[in-house]
Amino acid sequence: MNFLSNELNYDELDNQIKNNSLNYLTNLLKVYDDFWHQNIYDKNKHKYVKTAPRSPNTQYGKINNFYRRCYLILETNEYYYPLDDYIKIKKIKRTLKSLEHAIIKNSGNGKRQSDVQDIIKNSNFSKTYMTNVMKNAVIGVEEIKEKKLILSNEKLFVNMDDCFISSLFNNKKQKNRIRTISANKGKDLEKSTKSRNILKDKKITYMKTKNDQRIKRQELIDKIYEFLDLQYIYFKSSLVFIGDGAPWIKTTAKKENIPYVIDRHHAFKALKKGFIFNRKVDNKKLTNSYNLFINGEYYSLLDYLKENNVNEEIYKYFKNNKEGVINQKENWNQGVCAESDVSHLVKSLKGYGAKIYNDKVLDNMLIINSARINKLNLLL
Repeated sequence: MNFLSNELNYDELDNQIKNNSLNYLTNLLKVYDDFWHQNIYDKNKHKYVKTAPRSPNTQYGKINNFYRRCYLILETNEYYYPLDDYIKIKKIKRTLKSLEHAIIKNSGNGKRQSDVQDIIKNSNFSKTYMTNVMKNAVIGVEEIKEKKLILSNEKLFVNMDDCFISSLFNNKKQKNRIRTISANKGKDLEKSTKSRNILKDKKITYMKTKNDQRIKRQELIDKIYEFLDLQYIYFKSSLVFIGDGAPWIKTTAKKENIPYVIDRHHAFKALKKGFIFNRKVDNKKLTNSYNLFINGEYYSLLDYLKENNVNEEIYKYFKNNKEGVINQKENWNQGVCAESDVSHLVKSLKGYGAKIYNDKVLDNMLIINSARINKLNLLL
């Protein structure tokens, strides 16, 4: 460990500590305190005053009955603890910054607060402390190093969907709209399995507003292209918009002259609802209708729904999404679904432990999850 840097490198420390051994860290701190006293201590600038106790909580456990030297800065007449400066802990704090960083990095992605406590099992901290860490954290994300290239003969699928989640803002409950926008090059044939499809070069972003605040179409369009230009080198002719049939997605695709398809998850869900009779699904009729859908047989599908007396709401859903149905038959359509984006980015947060988040905590959890999906490191 390089003491001359005057800052403890926790990444390097993690590589050296085996089995979360607290003794290694304790001895390291003692050695640094001795090093500073013997090699840096300048009697013309400082005066040794005392040895004072400190019991910091770390990601490896709490250091009890630990003593470090205290000096008086002669110029300012202020007390100075070199070791506190080295491990980056403020006078009133009881935990190392690295513990807060470990909590932040292990949060999100469907983990509950108890899961994070189990991961950092040697540190004794409460769920309230975790919430405060997430509320006060300032989280950045590293810059994108390399844009993904989309060839002229490839498609770039842009999935869009809305979901809603509540938060506490100024101690009042508010409902938020999270609009997810993700992009991918379709199924990764090398990594996908029979039971699980892996999307190639998938990236994601989002827009967060209060539920009663309308997202203007041009604002959405600007966000889409800002996101795509940041992540990819692409041709506009390669773009395909995918969604659940919501009017805002269709009209955006039409305005930008971009092909649009209904994602198959929402279509299958609607058809299944339409073929429930006496509380049972008629699987034969469901299969027939779904085959008509994925083959892009728009008019035949509508006739079939009408013949089977499917309720008016579901009939109108498919009738009003003509292009979204017809484009199912295109060779480039891989049936990619936008629902998983909502699940990975937003719905997974509900497993974290709180039924409702502080608004700042929600913002930080979204940053953490989106960075993880985009495979970018957090800057803390």
